[in-house]
Amino acid sequence: MYAYYLIACYRGTVQFVRCMRSNQERETLKFCPQTVARQLRSLSLLATTNNYRFGFPHRESFDRFAVRYRCLLPLDIAHYQTVYELSKDILEQQGNKFHQHYRLGKTQVFMREPLREHLETRRNVLLDSSAIVIQKNLRKWLAERKFARKQHAAIVLQSGLRGWRARREVERRRKEIRKAIDMETRKIRRLNLYAETEEGCENNTVLATEYNRTIDSASLADVQYLDLPKSVENDLKSGLFSNRMSDIRTVYYYIPYNKRIGKSLELPMETIEQFAENNFKVCIKLTGHLLQMRREPIATPFLHKETEMEFNQSLGMFAMILQYMNNAQMNCEQLAILGKAIIQI
Repeated sequence: MYAYYLIACYRGTVQFVRCMRSNQERETLKFCPQTVARQLRSLSLLATTNNYRFGFPHRESFDRFAVRYRCLLPLDIAHYQTVYELSKDILEQQGNKFHQHYRLGKTQVFMREPLREHLETRRNVLLDSSAIVIQKNLRKWLAERKFARKQHAAIVLQSGLRGWRARREVERRRKEIRKAIDMETRKIRRLNLYAETEEGCENNTVLATEYNRTIDSASLADVQYLDLPKSVENDLKSGLFSNRMSDIRTVYYYIPYNKRIGKSLELPMETIEQFAENNFKVCIKLTGHLLQMRREPIATPFLHKETEMEFNQSLGMFAMILQYMNNAQMNCEQLAILGKAIIQI
């Protein structure tokens, strides 16, 4: 019960009833003017009565007044002043209309009812507008966070859908390419089988022509060639060997290892062709891969190059090798020119 009364007194406006003694001896029907005057002075009853008589019924200390109404001043001014200066500035900011509605004492501010109502009204309006600004910013932040989540979810869904469509399209095109390759392979096999039969002996020339045309169309359809270097293109157009293919020979030079290291090493001599054939056979047996033209693009065809010249040189070699391996329209002379250019690089 005692705690309830304390809470009620703390929340409400407390009105104190002050009692005065008529005499020091507490006797009935005895009045002592000195005792009464001393109590009136200690309770400031005369000053309070004069304030009410002069029209200043409301009073507050400088600390409470500055804390309650400092929000009416700009923020930069309210930080660098004392409570007395703050109280004086707050009252002067109300204009000449309320110039006679307040008095400043030594420790308190005395106000009339119109000035107090004006200050309370301005304070309530400022608090309402500040609450609206806070609510607006909070709602804005919540809306932005909600929108960001929805946007992220939409982006995730869109990326997933686009990825699924792209994979489906790639798979469809891959099936079409495989189907076309299978059809061409079956057609070539049928032509070969028909050419080997006795009934097709008379049409060997026609079948060979159709076979070459099929090979050329398949190679042109499946392989996209790169531009050759200008010097190689000029040699191919001009005909460097002038139909002297019978005089062309490929010579291999092998330098024997003669350096002695205490004990002579007897290494087996093996040509490049033999080494490639033996190692390719081992790779085929172990991995089961077939040595044939790749139908899928190479992700990283070149190693890292330090300069642009090295990269262009590698690109030119790749273009020449691609033409040399897949272009069935070149004759023997052009293939020889292209092979010599590849060896020189």
